[in-house]
Amino acid sequence: MDNPKETAKERAARYLTMDKSQLNAEYDTLRASDLALDKIDEAGMAMHKAYYNKENDPSTWEYIKSDRLRSALQGAAGYEEPTPAPAPTAPSAGKVTEPSDITIASTPKAATMTTEFDPTTALYYGDSIATGYGHGGAKGNENSDARWGRGAGRTLALLSSRPEGTFKGKDIVLSSGVLNSGLDLATVRQQLELLQGRGARSIRLLGAPKTGTRFAGYNDKLRTLSNELGVTFLGGYEAGDDNIHPKSYNWNY
Repeated sequence: MDNPKETAKERAARYLTMDKSQLNAEYDTLRASDLALDKIDEAGMAMHKAYYNKENDPSTWEYIKSDRLRSALQGAAGYEEPTPAPAPTAPSAGKVTEPSDITIASTPKAATMTTEFDPTTALYYGDSIATGYGHGGAKGNENSDARWGRGAGRTLALLSSRPEGTFKGKDIVLSSGVLNSGLDLATVRQQLELLQGRGARSIRLLGAPKTGTRFAGYNDKLRTLSNELGVTFLGGYEAGDDNIHPKSYNWNY
């Protein structure tokens, strides 16, 4: 557990002595605590830097056609740089927002969007799952369409920052960021409605790992929301050794 008296330098030094499983356990403990989100984000990025120690060389990775992509991405999910989330403030990390927490009674079900899809021109947005499917697994940066460790709130902020016309007539594949920031369905709804409102031709929402307890219930709730808004839910996937990233980045769109 994070020691409030521990300095950032001491924390970073301690993380350097920990392996991936220890870092993951430490991060899960922080997320379950009452620690402020900005402090959890700060600690998460320190873990991320300790794990990688230096930038990976993308030229040494094998993408898309190989299961080794999961190794390149291993440990990236859950680590997000400490910048403020956009208003409205998302619920605490890990909180599952039930449908009853979202005002939907007066919202009519959207007409189903087109099922046509052109993977050669599609745009991929969100977190490390989106980088794996659409950006060769690249880490990305704050302005990239997809970036390792990006949460739902920051994904919404990124989508909102894109100029008018960016999504018009385009096929969009979205990994919402809930694997990093908790199942905030209200924010995912805002992401999808923004894309619809700006004229996306189709939207495909990526899900969560099918097995394990860490993301239990995510796929059912994301599917329900997708059906309500008339977008395509691509469903859950078989996770690789890290129990987070897909075992294979081949997908039947």
